[in-house]
Amino acid sequence: MAQDMTLAELAAALGLSHQQLQKYETGTNRVSAGMVLKIAEALNLTLDELFAASRVAPRTTSPALAKCVRLLGQFDDTELSRAYSVLCALKT
Repeated sequence: MAQDMTLAELAAALGLSHQQLQKYETGTNRVSAGMVLKIAEALNLTLDELFAASRVAPRTTSPALAKCVRLLGQFDDTELSRAYSVLCALKT
């Protein structure tokens, strides 16, 4: 995370609870455009930098991961939440 900020520190800087920030991170709750701007400002990043940091770099990832990311990009929030639950179940 930018400037070695923890999630708890970012949540405090945004005036959010750690739990609310976690919900944004996991896709449980949607993030408003205004909140995206606040997050970028708190991390001292431009919006371009913030979104570039979240993209998967095709040259540095496996082809299988790139295919998964492309597929996930087509999902709505409900589908993403279900996919996340399935992936977590596979990991354990």
